[in-house]
Amino acid sequence: MEGDVPPSNLYYGKLMDYGMGRCMIARHGGNPTRAPQIFDTRQKLPGGISMGLADGHAELVKLEDLWKLRWHLDWRPPAQRPQ
Repeated sequence: MEGDVPPSNLYYGKLMDYGMGRCMIARHGGNPTRAPQIFDTRQKLPGGISMGLADGHAELVKLEDLWKLRWHLDWRPPAQRPQ
């Protein structure tokens, strides 16, 4: 949801959560084994993930830009990423 904050662990995300944390595992933009396991979510998020979108195309999306995607019909992108 629009107010979901990123997890502080970008290596595992929030495995028990079905929110934005499931998408926050930083695997691109560097060595995946170096994805931060403890991260200050007030900083700019590093890396990105490959996403398959509803229209059939795939793209690399920066973690910082995940809140700009249209996740559902009523999605309202927040003015600032939740911290």
